[in-house]
Amino acid sequence: MAGKVKNKLPLPELFISSTAKRALQTCQIIKNQINKNIPISEYREIYTGGKSEISKIIRTIENDTKCISIFGHNP
Repeated sequence: MAGKVKNKLPLPELFISSTAKRALQTCQIIKNQINKNIPISEYREIYTGGKSEISKIIRTIENDTKCISIFGHNP
């Protein structure tokens, strides 16, 4: 999956992940394949809050960030 992201999409400048162990592990795997220097921000709200909480998180990101990747899970 990381190869597809790396070759087809703009590269993320930031990774956002749920604090859920599996979501965070997947995020770290993808990040390490794309660029180990990209930061990961962890949010428990993704684990419990669904789409509305994800929308709130996205609105807090600096406007000059052009591409992010979000990792979550099914509750």
